[in-house]
Formats: sequence, structure tokens, C-alpha cells
Amino acid sequence: APPPWALSVNVQDQWRLVPSLLAQFGARATSFVAAGGASSSVDPRFSLLVMLDDDRRIFASLSAVNQYIHPYRHSGIFLFVPSIFFYPSDANVPPSTSLLAAVGFENLLREDRYRIAVESYYRVTRNLHEFAADTGRPVRSELSDALLVGEGTSYGAEVTLDKRTGPLMGSIRYTLSWSSNRFAGLNNGEPFRPRFDRRHELY
Repeated sequence: APPPWALSVNVQDQWRLVPSLLAQFGARATSFVAAGGASSSVDPRFSLLVMLDDDRRIFASLSAVNQYIHPYRHSGIFLFVPSIFFYPSDANVPPSTSLLAAVGFENLLREDRYRIAVESYYRVTRNLHEFAADTGRPVRSELSDALLVGEGTSYGAEVTLDKRTGPLMGSIRYTLSWSSNRFAGLNNGEPFRPRFDRRHELY
């Protein structure tokens, strides 16, 4: 079968509504073609930046993303394939769709040598993919035969401190987050924490 291909067109514009308020609006139109079918989508994105003064800013964004290439991580179902690989959407594998909202605040300190930022986010994902084995049935030969489709939510906040000048520069970031997935065919349809969920992360 020929490999899948995608064509994307990005459009974005920026307006200064008032001297202290900057807005951006854009969209990405994508067509994705695989051996099993074709899909198209338009992903809008919108952001605002409010400059309180020269050193302090408030920012917010809202964006949508359709994902046509999906990572598979080994769960013991397919024993003769690599533990991690990517597979495309097709007529039997729907694209995943996410909506992400974020709002944050940043402050520049000591003549822009340091930056501290706090950001919170909330993400909803539809057509989330997971795989499950049914030992009462014959071994499945197609990836889509074991595919389960559900939904997920993720939200949290992160704090970042940047040192931007001098012989030693870098960033420290701490993230606190919560994630939950729900599939009709798993956990009796009740929400559960996903396999790769991390409550605390420090970079």
C-alpha cells in the first residue's frame, strides 16, 4: 500500500486592538490521505496578549488540533511488532481531536535578566485511542481490530523560571497535572488515570 500523505495550509493574522492588547487568529486546514480513506479538517486557534506594563503580561489561548498519525506503545497485544511505532488514521481508525485552553501570567525581573511565568491549561480529547486484548477470541491480525475509542481530559498548571543572561543560563519548570480517560470497553466505562499520567514533573 502507498504511504499516507498530508497537505496542510496555515493562515494567521495579528491585530493590535489597543496599545496594550494584541490578538492573533489563525487556522490550519489539513487533508490526510491513507490507503484506507481520506479525511479533512480545519483547526482554528486564537490568542490574546495583555501588556500590563513593560515587565508584566497576561496571555490566553484557545486552539483545536486533529491528529492523523498516532503512536502505538506495546501493551502485549501484538507480540511480533516493534514496541513503539506510528499508525495512520483511515476508514476504521478515526483521527483524534483535542481542544486546548490556556491562560497565564509572566513577569520580567531585574532588567529582563529573569522571567517567571505561571500558566494553567485544560484539554479535552475526543476519539482517544487505546488497545485491549480479548483472550476469548482468535488472535487479531489488524491493528484496528483491537482499537478502542474514548475520550480524555487533562488539566493543570506549571511554573517556569528562566535565567536569560550571563555565563549560566537556563530554565526550571515544575508542572502539576491531572489526567483522566474514559472508554466504554475498559474499567466498566468508568474514568481512570492513563498509563503515562504523571502528577508531578520537574525539568
